[in-house]
Amino acid sequence: MINPQDTEDFMNECRIKLVGASDAGIKQELFHTLKEFFNDSRSWIDSQHLNVTANVQRYQLYSEGGGQIIGLVAVWDGWRVPVPASMPEFGELHVHMPVQVSTIVPTSLGPQPLSQTNPWLVRFTQNVQRPTERDNFPLCPAWTLRVYGEHILDGVLGRMMHQENKSFTNPQLAVYHLQRFRTGIQLARTAANRANIQGAQTWRYPRGWESYTQRGGVSTAWPTLWR
Repeated sequence: MINPQDTEDFMNECRIKLVGASDAGIKQELFHTLKEFFNDSRSWIDSQHLNVTANVQRYQLYSEGGGQIIGLVAVWDGWRVPVPASMPEFGELHVHMPVQVSTIVPTSLGPQPLSQTNPWLVRFTQNVQRPTERDNFPLCPAWTLRVYGEHILDGVLGRMMHQENKSFTNPQLAVYHLQRFRTGIQLARTAANRANIQGAQTWRYPRGWESYTQRGGVSTAWPTLWR
């Protein structure tokens, strides 16, 4: 999660540029800014190892980072082979073909089902959600402000300056900052699609396989993402 010093530095930047704004108001707009950022950039990517069960096709996914799961990236079986799957409900994995896990393999602990020795890997995207941390700062990856802090700041400034009849109201600057914020979202999305590899060829999930809605999407296969 975000380092406390990073959050304090960010809040100080907001206080300087938004004279008269309350910390509560800034954090409220920060939550909505981060929600838009992660929803549109799909840059918060995490993984879960999954022990599958024979003939079970639906599994509940869990976020260790405290985020809301919003999309499925890919699923690999224990042999690193891509598995056709989708997410009909947020956070619920649906494997299209019934899983056959009858193979028993020898281990130092005795015979074990294949899924216990070679768990599947599920990769998904996340977004911020409530409840937040105790200081009302949204839970999100540590790199959020360190890498995209300038763009997140633009988002907060733009949203705050669009408010009417405030000491910091400035419609012209609001448009300027929100344009910069949208640029940051595109940069983050491109970086995520390239797995943050410098100079990599742009790669996007095939349009028919992307998951933007609660009912859409089939997992894609990108074996180099296996870790």
